[in-house]
Amino acid sequence: MTSAQEGTAKKSPLITGTMIVLAIYNLVYWLAPWVKPFGAFRDAIQTQWGLMSFLEFLAVASLIVDITVRWDQFGQQQRRNRLIITFLLAASFFVRLVFGIMSLYIVGEAH
Repeated sequence: MTSAQEGTAKKSPLITGTMIVLAIYNLVYWLAPWVKPFGAFRDAIQTQWGLMSFLEFLAVASLIVDITVRWDQFGQQQRRNRLIITFLLAASFFVRLVFGIMSLYIVGEAH
């Protein structure tokens, strides 16, 4: 790829939208203990934990596949930004997954 083509990756509004929605979702989820109105949102997520985890897994996997497949199409700055954001979103998903599984064992719903 020539230097003129680098950094001109075709925009994907679905991937960009997924990244924005996941970022907002994670921000609201992790701020819920300190911001009172977000508490109801977090409680609703926890009642549908399995479904929300599955959907979040699909979204995070899509971001990982996108950055892997289109790595050469991104400019250096865009690569770094996407890599950092994708890593943070994936880490947040896995931390929440571990907490959710621990919660299932503590409550006694997992055998």
